[in-house]
Amino acid sequence: MCFFHAVFLYKILNLVLEIFDSSVMSSKLTSLSWCSLN
Repeated sequence: MCFFHAVFLYKILNLVLEIFDSSVMSSKLTSLSWCSLN
């Protein structure tokens, strides 16, 4: 039971990190393109 719980938490953490990573990357790209436009 505990093992499955740990795997579940691990998967959720990975998903959150992935979403956070992509949003940070997209915001960086947006700011970069904004800077190059200005």
